[in-house]
Amino acid sequence: MKPLSIKTKITVWYTGLIVLILCIILGILAFSTDRILVFELQRELEDEVYDIVEDIQYVNETFDFHKLKYFDDGISISIYNREQVLIKGLLPSGFSSSVPLHNNQIQTIQSGEVHWLVYDLYVSTNWPEALWIRGVVSLNASYETRTYILLICSPISCFWRLADYPKSVSASQPDQKNGSRY
Repeated sequence: MKPLSIKTKITVWYTGLIVLILCIILGILAFSTDRILVFELQRELEDEVYDIVEDIQYVNETFDFHKLKYFDDGISISIYNREQVLIKGLLPSGFSSSVPLHNNQIQTIQSGEVHWLVYDLYVSTNWPEALWIRGVVSLNASYETRTYILLICSPISCFWRLADYPKSVSASQPDQKNGSRY
């Protein structure tokens, strides 16, 4: 078998190095995208629960829940009394109603194939009876978004490198007039 020329060896080495760098970049992108998407989802979940607290009205010694939206932006809202019994709202299908309430804490719960973010808030201000407000959102949609971002970025980075290839090859060719590369 004929040994590889120096030009082929350099090309293989260069290609391997570029592939390694792209894999590292995509790994960092996957990790940071996941963290950013989950962080943003947590913020939205907390905001939605606090919005519900602001919208609850206490009129004639009873709670008025008529103006509340129990599903918004993929977030399901449920309201419990002090004894943690569901009184209003809804839970998403596939989410277990036996998940314990934890005040002002975000929980990640897995139920079958679905991962959920859960945020509970215990509210007792200005009302004779305290309430628990629970927000629940699926993490699977966030993971799907991350997958789409990575699928889009992978080919773009490869095509970007291929589009730049003719420029880098022509720059390394010797000048035909005087035989110099520069």
